[in-house]
Amino acid sequence: MRSRQALLRFALALLLVVAATAVLVTVVRSRAGAQTSAQTTTVYVLRHAEKRADQGDDPDLTREGRNRARSLVRQLVNEKIDRIYATEYRRTQLTVLPLAVRLSLPIVQRHAADVAELATAIRGHAGETIVVSGHSNTIPELLAALGVTEPIEIPDEQYGDLFVVRISNHSVVLERSHYGF
Repeated sequence: MRSRQALLRFALALLLVVAATAVLVTVVRSRAGAQTSAQTTTVYVLRHAEKRADQGDDPDLTREGRNRARSLVRQLVNEKIDRIYATEYRRTQLTVLPLAVRLSLPIVQRHAADVAELATAIRGHAGETIVVSGHSNTIPELLAALGVTEPIEIPDEQYGDLFVVRISNHSVVLERSHYGF
């Protein structure tokens, strides 16, 4: 009889330990999920630097544009950049090239016309810090696709705008800044 009672007590204690462990695992998973959902994604969106006017549809940067591209390195080198995107055009790639070299990151190319695909790719990197080099006619559409409600216009002759988009928990905050001189 004693042996049977001891066995029942042991089984009951073991059952309580298993149940407590299951509750603890659920709490830990829940907290981990809350931390993941609270992560902020930071996206630096910039228009390419000054382009040459004498080279057709896919020009290089001017001297001023190359200087502006180097200034981007000084401005963002201390940020924890995880990923750099640019369009298929040289001017966008050359604008972020000094930063990519300094940080030893590849430049991921996306088609300028496929803004929705780029926005989807960015959303797939929650909690990361991302730099995007785009065009005066694609940046407003990208910002809107990321959830920015403020209408943005970038005149063709304007360079140096830096839009900082912070996305977290269904909120999107836009900060306007500048890079270059």
